[in-house]
Amino acid sequence: MKVTYSWLKDFVEIKIPARKLAEKLTMAGLEATSLEERNGDFVFEFEITSNRPDLLSVIGIAREVAAITGKKLKPPHIRGLRSATRKLGQVSIKIENKKDCPLYTARIISGIKVGLSPDWLKRRLELVGLRSVNNIVDITNYVLMETGQPLHAFDLGKVKADAIFVRRAREKEKIVLIDEVDGIYGTKDRGAVPTILDLIKSTQFPIIMCSNEYKQSLQPLYNKIRRFEVHSLSDSETAKIAKSILKKENIISQKVGS
Repeated sequence: MKVTYSWLKDFVEIKIPARKLAEKLTMAGLEATSLEERNGDFVFEFEITSNRPDLLSVIGIAREVAAITGKKLKPPHIRGLRSATRKLGQVSIKIENKKDCPLYTARIISGIKVGLSPDWLKRRLELVGLRSVNNIVDITNYVLMETGQPLHAFDLGKVKADAIFVRRAREKEKIVLIDEVDGIYGTKDRGAVPTILDLIKSTQFPIIMCSNEYKQSLQPLYNKIRRFEVHSLSDSETAKIAKSILKKENIISQKVGS
């Protein structure tokens, strides 16, 4: 898990040097495996143990920093999110197996202008190992890294069906990833194993969320997605954070649906 010194300071007052902080966290059980100075900032890389999924976010680590240093955690300021309607309109959500995915939420945001991300957003993501794609994708990744809550943005105009199905991959099902690398997922003997591709599929085409085969290339997102049920903020709060960034950068208008 990578996080920058400046990002942590958004949520907790830190007055000790980055290297000293790394030592304190390591002694407390949150091992800093590396510390690198880059572009006027410091990048920590932490080894997160399986019993501490609450640390798989910037806010989670900031909470640990606050506890160790005796400082107060400053959670993000989230304004209320008003919705024109509580329905998704022409698209519904259908979960095939509630044991695999007990909850999936969605929200429609209209008036979006897709384009390049502002420099501050690209820089912060790149420092923690994420490639900038565009403002919409980058915002979902930013919220994921900050809160530990995985998000994914779909182009509503390309969801041709009247429903989005949340399910596992079928046997030998093929899908093209965002980097245009395609693979085959699902076999008879592994069909019920959680490491098989988890995907969201409309009746027209499949949309990938995460796959074991691409676990390394999707780090550090993979662990967060696999542990999506443990996060520090609610789904509605992460939606508010995403929307606040969209509005701040003038990417959307005031009109927002739910």
